[in-house]
Amino acid sequence: MAALCARSLTDDLDMPMEMIWLLHGEALHEAGRHDEAVAALRRFQGLFAMNWVRPWALPRSRLLLARSLAALGRRAEAAEELGRLTHELRRADVDDPVIAEARALATQMDATLRRP
Repeated sequence: MAALCARSLTDDLDMPMEMIWLLHGEALHEAGRHDEAVAALRRFQGLFAMNWVRPWALPRSRLLLARSLAALGRRAEAAEELGRLTHELRRADVDDPVIAEARALATQMDATLRRP
């Protein structure tokens, strides 16, 4: 994914420009580079564009951002991001995988806070 992000800066890949930031943020998250992932994902979220990717990409970015924030120990910020995500998807299908992942992350964060 990192190679795709680098290539998309110079080649015409027929994708909205803001997608580069989402893909870059996801690659950084997967690599465990959470500080950089947070910056890239927030950049993506700040680039408002109504196009074919936004309906699925914005919720994905919120989930990835919450995961990276949780990994950095910034649980309050992660919880806020999960709150935004669940609010935005309040009318989504109950079995939406992003919602299931968000609930699992919230449960995991709650369990971590309750440990002595």
